[in-house]
Amino acid sequence: MQKVLQPKSKLVNIFLAVSIIYFAIPIMFLFVSSTKPPQDFGNTFSLWFGHSFSFFQNLQWLVDSNGGIYVVWLKNTIFYSLTGAIGALLCSAMAGFAIAAYEFKGVRQLQAFILFLVMVPANTLVLPLFIYFANFNLINTPWAVILPSLVNPLGTFIIAYYAKENLPKELIQAARLDRASEIRIFIQLSIPILRPALATVFLLNLVTNWNNFYLPLLMFNDAKLFPLSVGLGTSYGGPGLIMGAFVAMAPILVAFLFLQRFWLKNITAGSGV
Repeated sequence: MQKVLQPKSKLVNIFLAVSIIYFAIPIMFLFVSSTKPPQDFGNTFSLWFGHSFSFFQNLQWLVDSNGGIYVVWLKNTIFYSLTGAIGALLCSAMAGFAIAAYEFKGVRQLQAFILFLVMVPANTLVLPLFIYFANFNLINTPWAVILPSLVNPLGTFIIAYYAKENLPKELIQAARLDRASEIRIFIQLSIPILRPALATVFLLNLVTNWNNFYLPLLMFNDAKLFPLSVGLGTSYGGPGLIMGAFVAMAPILVAFLFLQRFWLKNITAGSGV
C-alpha cells in the first residue's frame, strides 16, 4: 500500500515545492529591489542585491516624497481595511450564527442565495454602487468604500457552515433552558467555539479590503483619500513603486503569520481531520 501511495506523495511534494518557489519569487524580488540604490535599479540582476544596502534610505525617500502623501495613503488603507474587516466580521458572524442556530422557513433558500452571491464578481457591482452612492452624496467620502466592504457573503457562508459542524444545537438549547439571552449565547457561547472561523473570515476580509483597487479608484477623486493600491498605481513608478509595494505588503504578511494558527486549525476542522 505504501509503495502505491509513495509516487503520488512525491508528486504532491514536488507540486508544493514549485508552488512555494512560484509565490516566493515576487516577494523576494520586491525585497531585493527595495534595498537597491536608484542607480542599481534595472542595472543588476533582479533577484540579487545591488552594490550597497539602501533600504532605509529608500524608505526615508518614500516617506518624505510628495509631501508625505504615502503615509496618508498608508493610514487610509489601515483605516479602510480594519473598519471594513471588523464590520464585515460582525455582520457575517451574526448572520452565520442565525442561519446555523435557528430553524425558520426559507433557511435553505437563504443559504442558496448566499452561495449565489459568493459567485457574483464584486467588480460587476461597482458601477451600480457608484450611481447609488452618488444619489446620497457619498462619493469622495470614506463611506463609499467602507459600506460595501461590510457585506461579505463568503464570510457568512464560512461561519454558517463551521457553526453547523461545530456548534451543537443541544448546547444552545441548554443555555436557553438556563434562561440565557440570545445575545449572551452568541457572545459567551458561540464566539469561543467559532474563533477559528472568525479568524479566517477576518483575514480574508482584511486582505480583500487591503488590495481593493477598482472601487476606491472610482469612488475617490481626492488623492488624500486614496488607499495604497490606488495611490501607488496612479502616482508612483520605478523604484518608488517597488519600495511602496513592499511596505504595503508587509502588514498583510504580519497579519497572516499572527493568525496562521487559527487559519490552519480552521482548515483542519473543516476537512474533517
